[in-house]
Amino acid sequence: MKLITLEDWAGKSYDVHFSMATLTKWSREGLINPAPKKIGNRWLVHPDAKYVEKTIEAQRTDHAQNELKENQSSNIVLNDKILRIINNDSKAA
Repeated sequence: MKLITLEDWAGKSYDVHFSMATLTKWSREGLINPAPKKIGNRWLVHPDAKYVEKTIEAQRTDHAQNELKENQSSNIVLNDKILRIINNDSKAA
């Protein structure tokens, strides 16, 4: 199957117009499945791709990662298991 540009995909999938900035943000944040690919300076996507909402788990992971970044300047030391959990690594169990 041929990949198409994000603009073509959005025009085919939605009746409303989304800016390229919005489509690019969706691509970077993993909100389109299957994920678009950036080739050169263009984003290309499968014609049957779908927009997907972030799950609560993904939102919590993002929140935890942001908090960790903010607190890294302090002297907090996290062990490997906690870091794997925060980064949603399956080896944490």
